Amino acid sequence: EKLERARKLIELQRQQKMEKEREEEKRRELERRRMGKDVLSARQRQQELEMKLAQEERRKEKAAEVEARERVRQQIAQDKIERKQREQALL
Repeated sequence: EKLERARKLIELQRQQKMEKEREEEKRRELERRRMGKDVLSARQRQQELEMKLAQEERRKEKAAEVEARERVRQQIAQDKIERKQREQALL
């Protein structure tokens, strides 16, 4: 009887240990998945930020190009006015 009780106790302890290990493995797997999602989310946020920065940079470059073209256009118009004034002065 004592031997049987000891065997049952050993079996119970073995089952409890296995259950605890299964639960720990499940917890580790859930943690691994959560960390994977966090890493993916951080990577996506980084990519979105980089895209926004690139778009902003392109917008600034385009605005600078428009401004430069406008300055050139105004300079050409000013030169034309000055040339006409010089021509009028010579007449």
